[in-house]
Amino acid sequence: MNNKITLLGQRDLHTDDELKQNIEYAIMLTGELISKEWVYAEKYWKFKLKIDKIDSIYNLKENKPIEFEKGKTPSQKLRWRITNNLGEDEYSNMINYIISRTDELCENYRENNKIN
Repeated sequence: MNNKITLLGQRDLHTDDELKQNIEYAIMLTGELISKEWVYAEKYWKFKLKIDKIDSIYNLKENKPIEFEKGKTPSQKLRWRITNNLGEDEYSNMINYIISRTDELCENYRENNKIN
């Protein structure tokens, strides 16, 4: 059987590193299965994965990471930091925790930044 995986939600990445010709790069993606379809005529499964984030990129020849900006918007940066620290499974729990403490966090922010 020759199943097919389609990746959705790809984004541009921003880096100061220069990528080189004839070098292989490994990319670690985190994604979620959003659909599964049986293709009757050709007898294979077609899966669709939505990419949540790109965890890392490595130059395989030099065995070194390629540094890149992890999220452009504040919400993307927050998601990356939470999942990097706690894992994807704890993301929803942490967001709910932050939401439950929003009033307290806003008050602390006001006090620290002298905002009325």
